[in-house]
Amino acid sequence: MKNLILIIILIPAFIFSQNKKENKKAQMAATNWLDQIDNGQYLESWDDAAKYFQNQIQKDRWSFALNASRKPLGVLKSRIVNTSEFKIELPGAPDGNYYVIKFDVSYEKKIKATETVTLLKGKNGEWKVVGFYIK
Repeated sequence: MKNLILIIILIPAFIFSQNKKENKKAQMAATNWLDQIDNGQYLESWDDAAKYFQNQIQKDRWSFALNASRKPLGVLKSRIVNTSEFKIELPGAPDGNYYVIKFDVSYEKKIKATETVTLLKGKNGEWKVVGFYIK
């Protein structure tokens, strides 16, 4: 009986620990992907995004969109995670394991903005970007 009680007590701690690890992995994947955009590697960011993302926008259009929207903002000054939420359902997307991460950012020519990166956990366990926008 003591063992059963101990297991019941430890399960939430284990689950929380696993979620914390996955959150860190997702944040790291988002940050690495955003680094490509910060460095003007727009085509590479498309290559490293999830298939779902790639099916939503053609590679050349992605590069064009970032040249038109991100490049004019100038050099990144700071990026800090504001929120990171785990989701199983997102509007207009198939069910899966998602993280929606919002960053408070400052650019050379835009002092205050929010970047939202949505990532999906693939079958191989990797977090890949399926959505991105700047507000």
